[in-house]
Amino acid sequence: MVAYENTDGGAGAGSCGEPGVSDSLRTFGAVVQALRENAGLSREEFADLVRFSKHTVASVELGRRMPDRDFVERGEVATGNTGAVRKAEPHLTRQARLASWFRQWARLEAQAVTLWTYDCRVIPGLLQTEAYARAVTAAEATSRSAMSSIDERAWFKSSYSGSNGDDCVEVARCTQATHVRDSKNRQGPELALSPTAWNDFVNYAAQS
Repeated sequence: MVAYENTDGGAGAGSCGEPGVSDSLRTFGAVVQALRENAGLSREEFADLVRFSKHTVASVELGRRMPDRDFVERGEVATGNTGAVRKAEPHLTRQARLASWFRQWARLEAQAVTLWTYDCRVIPGLLQTEAYARAVTAAEATSRSAMSSIDERAWFKSSYSGSNGDDCVEVARCTQATHVRDSKNRQGPELALSPTAWNDFVNYAAQS
């Protein structure tokens, strides 16, 4: 049983990752088709020899698909080792698919000697100074750290609290520290203890 590679994502113009039709792709496809027909091979027979589906072969011959290296090498052998397929492959170029309204700007950009860009919130990566890049990454790290601290803080009271409930301290265990606050003044100052200091305190309280 022969396994065939079907790399054809569909004949539609919007296939993801596929190159737009270019003159080099059309020419290469026409050469492959002419050599195949000269060798007396149908598209199905040629597909069997190169071990790709007939749909992929059709896409290559119509200039819709960039052939990979295996297709080129097997196609060269299947068409009689003339060298035409192998020598034509390095000259293939992709034409990126662009929205119709943007194509004129893409052509102008290719001829431009200066490009200007504007952004009201961030400087593009290649234009960032070292100081700017460090400031952005530091701000992001600080933001994440703050959000992590807020998310992790789940305050609780001792089960030995008095009947009035509020006459106690509250504790919140976080990754970097254990926080302690007065339950009667939750907006007041907090005491942050390292994991080691907190464990020492708990051990001492348990022995008292």
